[in-house]
Amino acid sequence: MKQRNVMIEIWRLIFSFLIVICHTVELPWYSPEVRVARSTSIGVEFFFIISGYLMAKSASPPPPLNFWSDIRGFLFKKLKTIYPTYLFALVLGNVAELLLPRVAEEVNLLDYVYFLWDVLFLRATGLRGESLKSAVPASWYLSAMILAMALLYPLIRKFYDAFQTMIAPLLSVFILGWFAQMYKGCGVAFTFKNGICLGLLRGISEICVGCVCFSVAQWLKGKQLERPIRFLATVAEEGAFCAVVAISYFFGRSYMDYISIFLIAVGVSLSFSGITFTSRLSEKLQLRWVGSFSLALYLTHLKWAQILGRWKIPIPFRSQIWILLALSVASALACVYTLELITRLYRAHKERKLQVTVRSE
Repeated sequence: MKQRNVMIEIWRLIFSFLIVICHTVELPWYSPEVRVARSTSIGVEFFFIISGYLMAKSASPPPPLNFWSDIRGFLFKKLKTIYPTYLFALVLGNVAELLLPRVAEEVNLLDYVYFLWDVLFLRATGLRGESLKSAVPASWYLSAMILAMALLYPLIRKFYDAFQTMIAPLLSVFILGWFAQMYKGCGVAFTFKNGICLGLLRGISEICVGCVCFSVAQWLKGKQLERPIRFLATVAEEGAFCAVVAISYFFGRSYMDYISIFLIAVGVSLSFSGITFTSRLSEKLQLRWVGSFSLALYLTHLKWAQILGRWKIPIPFRSQIWILLALSVASALACVYTLELITRLYRAHKERKLQVTVRSE
């Protein structure tokens, strides 16, 4: 079992719930006066930066024995981690949509033809046909992440030092600066400008920020620091993440997005550096399930919000929020336990097959 950074897993879960709260705008009778929070999808920035950190960690020296097979292996490993949860969310959400009354009436079967590009994570290339509907509504982040990594990973693997010291910092600064000039904030997904997916550019810039975080964390790692300095680093780590939550609540999408990205980068760098007191929690707690649950929650919640939005159940808005949370948590838990059961059954089958082979020999 791989040891995970406990605080990162906890904040992954917190930002997933923030995104759920953000999407309460899909519920019926929503108005700014009754909205429970002004949280935005700033959690996606956290996920992109963590993905960039892990990509840089995977690409760090020594150089690969076979360059192209190493790239294929890295991308396959990412897809293998994501795809089972994605398929579960795809089947669950669309079956529920087709079966529930007053929801199935609005379904356009032609939309399902265009799901091919979603399933292949090629939506960010522009292959969407005439449909604006996604197979899994929140999955734009995965499409942008996979394509961004397919572009960036060969560069970092081939030119590691140059990428970490020059290419990644410059790409992140210039792309985010362009977003600030053109769009104020960076809350874009499958929006296209001159044929380029802005969500893909957002992913590239923030994954590059994560690569910079890896360099900073490696520089800090192993430093012998006094307890007061470690305490201040711990306060800065948790304070940075808490400040991002506060900014997303009070400011929404604005120029403050870039302050949030900077604060997330600070928190991620300190958390992975091992110089904070919270890093010791990783030795005591095992939260392997949190990452899987957070991904399942992210991928299943928006479909429920859209279904409730079209169903228009005549109940108070706040009650609908609790229904959305209950459905999202239940479907995420069902996803985690179903995939875990399938994995165990598959491993047991392989073990039995191996035992039969050994006995026959």
